[in-house]
Amino acid sequence: MLHEHHPVSYFPQYDRLEQILDSWPKLFTSAPTATQPIHVEDTTVWVLSLSPQWTAFILEYEEALVAKLNALIDPDVGLVLERIRVEPSTPTAIYLARQIIVILYRLRDLGVRF
Repeated sequence: MLHEHHPVSYFPQYDRLEQILDSWPKLFTSAPTATQPIHVEDTTVWVLSLSPQWTAFILEYEEALVAKLNALIDPDVGLVLERIRVEPSTPTAIYLARQIIVILYRLRDLGVRF
């Protein structure tokens, strides 16, 4: 049986990333399928992008995107973003990143501790 979700678990790095993953699609009028948030480090979220158009858009509107993300993040997580870094990527890298996210989500919900 899966545990009841709490915003802070034994996977604090994933908890922080999960806040971004839940909020990321809400920032755009069309699904940003060519992008994938993959890591949160201090006040920076790292996003993979396989589209030059999405990369340019994110860089151009970074300040507004950061403000919108911060407004959507659960305060209990203690995450306040200052910047978004975009890494040019490939479809394979985005696919693998999504698989890693699924694995971390399942491990956390099964109560695995490190």
